[in-house]
Amino acid sequence: MSGHFLSGRFLKRAWPTVAILLLGLILTIVIATSGPEAPKRPSAEQARLVEVLPLELVDARVIVSAMGTVRPAREVDITAQVVGKVVEMGPALIPGGYAVADEPLLRIDPRDYEFVVRQRQSDLARAEQEWKLESGQQEIAKREYALLETVIDESTSELVLREPQLATARSTLDAARATLQKAELDLQRTTVRAPFNCIVLEKHVDLGAVVNTNSPVAKVVGTDAFWVEVAVPLEKLRWIAIPADADAEGSVVRIRQPSVQPEGPWREGRVLRLMGDLETEGRMARLLVEVADPYARQPENADAPALLVDAFVEAEIIGRELHDVIRVPRRYLHNSRSVWLRTSEGRLEIRDVVPTYSGEEALLVAEGLEAGEELVTSNISAPVPGMPLRVQGETARSTGSREDHPIAGAGEGQPSEKAGEGQPSEGAGEVQLPEKDGEELPR
Repeated sequence: MSGHFLSGRFLKRAWPTVAILLLGLILTIVIATSGPEAPKRPSAEQARLVEVLPLELVDARVIVSAMGTVRPAREVDITAQVVGKVVEMGPALIPGGYAVADEPLLRIDPRDYEFVVRQRQSDLARAEQEWKLESGQQEIAKREYALLETVIDESTSELVLREPQLATARSTLDAARATLQKAELDLQRTTVRAPFNCIVLEKHVDLGAVVNTNSPVAKVVGTDAFWVEVAVPLEKLRWIAIPADADAEGSVVRIRQPSVQPEGPWREGRVLRLMGDLETEGRMARLLVEVADPYARQPENADAPALLVDAFVEAEIIGRELHDVIRVPRRYLHNSRSVWLRTSEGRLEIRDVVPTYSGEEALLVAEGLEAGEELVTSNISAPVPGMPLRVQGETARSTGSREDHPIAGAGEGQPSEKAGEGQPSEGAGEVQLPEKDGEELPR
């Protein structure tokens, strides 16, 4: 009796809790089965919008980029050739001063040398008089010899005709003339002149200084032309025209100083010679390039930048011409060897190319690419060969049925499967794909 009584009391107390649990379970099942079904978004291929560049055959010149150093073609230490005190200095004798050929740079006191010239002129006049007197004496001796020819031995005829005395007078006259010329030359050397068109790099004397023979006066470099020593890899020499003699013309070279004018105009020069040794550090070949009028003194170069001695410069050597090649800008090269192409079916092709010449800005390709092919110039994240591509104005392409289209299910601008009374929701219709250049379309 007590057992049945306890069981009945337990059931009376537990049934409300059980009822609540059953009711909650029923409500959960009803809500889960009566809600809208989540739309399915199966995957499908979506054509990506890209930009393309049609490839074409061109004739292009090889451009070899290199670095170089500016060197003077002519560099001279001017020295004094006579002794004396500096009494005058020209306006060009200052560091950075320009002087044309034969322009006076400084003058040494000429008075001592003027005195010597006058003395040598006097010596010459005396020697000329002695020559004239001895010539008259010889004429008299000749007439006497004609009268006494039968009694004078031929071995003594030279003495009778005064030929030794005449030879001595002639030698004295020649020496006097040479001495005068030397004195006049020393007088000329009291004026130190520019040996050629030049710019003064260093000045070693000042007004009032006493200079001796071989005393340094100034250091100058010629302004008619500069040389640029350019280092290039050995394998690129075959693209460059290097003259074998003075009559041949080398490749044109464009020179620019990026530290002075990063965006400035280029100066033009020509390859002059291939130097006979390799660069010490990089083991590269060295070319000698000549640039005319480096300081832009001529009117035709008035707007051109000046080249400075010992400056580091960029050089572009215009090499030999290649015919029927395809030019591919280097910025469209991927992994240092591949390009992206859009096939005639609108698919992505990743193709390795071997350039005929590889430059700093572009590749020149003779084999491996065809004219008319489309080079993809847009950036594609995670590119996969065969993925569909489209260009601006082209209808989007996709694969799979309408049910498998990634935006064919419910969503923004799409009908819901549970729309009221089986009618599509507002806004349903043809979906317009976004056309943002270079971006991946929504999936």
